[in-house]
Amino acid sequence: MNKISDVHKILAYLYLIRSFEVLLIAGTGSITLILLGISDLLKLTELFTILLLGAAGVLTWNDTLDIVEDSVAHPERPVISGDVGVLEARVIGTVLLLLSLAVSLNFAINAALLGLLGIAISILYSFT
Repeated sequence: MNKISDVHKILAYLYLIRSFEVLLIAGTGSITLILLGISDLLKLTELFTILLLGAAGVLTWNDTLDIVEDSVAHPERPVISGDVGVLEARVIGTVLLLLSLAVSLNFAINAALLGLLGIAISILYSFT
């Protein structure tokens, strides 16, 4: 693969996980903890990581489930444009979600359970 193709694939992955959106979600959650008076850097980093990985995984899976709608509304998205295959996107989304749950277990068992519930609700929402 040449350099241009490598860069194009990396950009497709960043667009697939909607890197800007997930950074906003993770940052908002972390700032919320700071505003609540929690300043433990490890906890803030863990929460940021949980939200970042979880949101990226859910949004990636959503793109593989909303192909018909996205082909009209967002034809530039990597799954629709063919830059990232459906199976490839599902593998990436699953890995991201599993990593998010693994970090959640370290954070607190309730965080992992809420994460599972959030993932289920998000993916079920894609079918509506």
